[in-house]
Amino acid sequence: MATTKIGICNLALRKLKLKTITALTEENDSARTMTDIYEYILKEVLCEHPWNFAIKRVLLDTPSGTAPVYEFTYAFDLPVDCLRVINTEDNVKYQVENGKLLCDSSTVNIKYIYYCDDVTLYSQNFIAVFALRLAYEMAYSQAGSPEMRQILAQDDARKLGKSKSVDGQESPVEDESENGSWLDSRR
Repeated sequence: MATTKIGICNLALRKLKLKTITALTEENDSARTMTDIYEYILKEVLCEHPWNFAIKRVLLDTPSGTAPVYEFTYAFDLPVDCLRVINTEDNVKYQVENGKLLCDSSTVNIKYIYYCDDVTLYSQNFIAVFALRLAYEMAYSQAGSPEMRQILAQDDARKLGKSKSVDGQESPVEDESENGSWLDSRR
């Protein structure tokens, strides 16, 4: 079965033992609530971990017209789909402020989490975590159950930890000999 936005919503509804939906435009509380929370919760779960399917790399090579007043020399507009900067190439010191990346380099390569709304790219583990989070947010208003909300919160924490571990296994650990070890940096 192909992954769809409605499919993810229905996973959440099933966890709450609520009737599934066929469209977010349905005239019922479940569809209206899903419409209200879907994008917000999606962004929240995307930002919690650098999911492999939601990473982009880009060169920022055109500083914005306004340089920072102090501390940094350059300011770059972040890509419009950027939710969170993960790091910069060569560990360029940076800070994110007001939708801009500030640094002392006139060009900088960044790796970032982007707003990925293409459900066909989602990993199965991400879908499970996302559906759990949707169910958690709906538990009290739709199912009227604070107890269910507590159970879902525990399931979410466990599933998120497991999913991060599995997702991280697809990204090899950097060779410490290239960048120095943690112990070396403490000496």
